[in-house]
Amino acid sequence: MKFACDQLRYLGVLEAIVLVVMMIWTSTYFVPFMYNAVVHYDAVENLTLPIVGYIPFNYSVTPRYQTAVAFQVIWFYFNNLKTVAIDYFILGYIALHIIQFRYLDLILGRMTQNLVGNDPDVGRINLNLIRWIKQHQEMTRISKVTKEMLSIYFLIEFAYIVVHICVPAFVITSTLSWNLNQKIVLIFICSIGAATLYLLSLSGDILSDSNEEFGITFYGPHLMDNKSSKIIYHMLVNIGRNKSNQLGFSNVFPLCSITFGAIMRMAMSAYLALNQIKAFKN
Repeated sequence: MKFACDQLRYLGVLEAIVLVVMMIWTSTYFVPFMYNAVVHYDAVENLTLPIVGYIPFNYSVTPRYQTAVAFQVIWFYFNNLKTVAIDYFILGYIALHIIQFRYLDLILGRMTQNLVGNDPDVGRINLNLIRWIKQHQEMTRISKVTKEMLSIYFLIEFAYIVVHICVPAFVITSTLSWNLNQKIVLIFICSIGAATLYLLSLSGDILSDSNEEFGITFYGPHLMDNKSSKIIYHMLVNIGRNKSNQLGFSNVFPLCSITFGAIMRMAMSAYLALNQIKAFKN
């Protein structure tokens, strides 16, 4: 009973952490929604379209102009909702793998601790081990499929965030006609791009650590117990053969904090390059 309560408490803590991270993740999109509202208000006031190139009749208030503005406003908001939904799904999918690895690690760690000083029921333990090792193999297989499935997405997200950070920063420093409020909004947008990438990198770090540290709890005094050492040895061998690979950007960069730092340096380099091109033209 105590073991079951500890499991529920452990999962409750993990669930709370996941919910907090998801709330932080979702709240980072508040500023783009506000930014779109400001852009649309300014467009209506100056009789220009948010996306000027779509329809050329943006010089007077006409039903066609109002329809175009309404369509573009709706499109902006649905596009933002789509982005939030995709990122929410990706983070939740990674968090699910993390919880599964941590939960299985907890079960096996408790089982090996209970073997110390007790006569193990080898038949029952072997049945449980077969089930848990198969579960770990399936989790590892799904993690590898996840890596293949999300690698292109992470690569596109990587390229998008580099542009999302360096271009607004360039606009802030090069556009003299903008007021302070507009520049503050763009600073928030740069920060959102960095926060999005950091949360993705952090989730990749946690998933990799959960898989690599899986089985470490088995090491201890119980390995010297002749009654259980063979069981634990076979368990560690099977687990060691089923380590999954780390998530990454199309097999180019791993999804981790080190990559986050590298991408931020690339964004800064792109920003400096844009400034140099502007200075050369002037």
